[in-house]
Amino acid sequence: MTYEYSLNGKYVRIADTFVDNNPARLPPNVTGVELRLQRHGNTFSAWMRQPNSDWQHINDSEIPFRTNLMIGLLVVNTEDAGSPITATFSNFQMSCQ
Repeated sequence: MTYEYSLNGKYVRIADTFVDNNPARLPPNVTGVELRLQRHGNTFSAWMRQPNSDWQHINDSEIPFRTNLMIGLLVVNTEDAGSPITATFSNFQMSCQ
């Protein structure tokens, strides 16, 4: 999983959970992941966990987004390009405070 954002047409990668030096590294055979993203002002905090496990902090980032922004999830197969993959998103929730 990669945590990144786009601002003014430029993509910025913040963290990769598939690299060896990331303490929140996912095993290659993981079948389910839960994600959490929170915003407080310009600070964005990201966590993930495998179901029924403890939350693992990915990163805190200062990102100067406007008040209104769009969020989304994207699946890309970079391990074996051209091989089909299936992703199911469920229980997607968003709240504004």
